[in-house]
Amino acid sequence: MDIPDRLIELQTAADAEHAKLTGLTGHEHATQWIERTVARLAAISP
Repeated sequence: MDIPDRLIELQTAADAEHAKLTGLTGHEHATQWIERTVARLAAISP
């Protein structure tokens, strides 16, 4: 997989996560955002 394809994949995943989080509010939103961000970072770390 080349870099542009990976960037598209990551952006698509980020957009999907954003859509899921849109319906949440307050603490629930913050908790989910942090958990999902950590998971994404773990997935791309070497």
